Amino acid sequence: MNNGVVHYKNQIAIPPALTIKELLESKGWTQVELAMRTGYSAKHISKIVNGKNKISVEAAIRLEKALGMSAEFWLRLEINYRLTLARIEEAKRLDANI
Repeated sequence: MNNGVVHYKNQIAIPPALTIKELLESKGWTQVELAMRTGYSAKHISKIVNGKNKISVEAAIRLEKALGMSAEFWLRLEINYRLTLARIEEAKRLDANI
């Protein structure tokens, strides 16, 4: 794993946290600034940015307001990431059984 990105054969799972990190960098913001703009604690934002917390519907709405990307965008990133992780795990399970 690198930056939370999971690779398995031809499947790649990119966590939403990576997009948040890139947006923070492009805006010159810190996690503390994002916390202030979302109303979350710095600790909660740190957990989201480090991929330890999933992006909930509430978090997606707050990220939408703070970062300008729609709540649907954030939720799609989250569900696509989780779905890809599940597919990777299933492929590993099937490979192990062969």
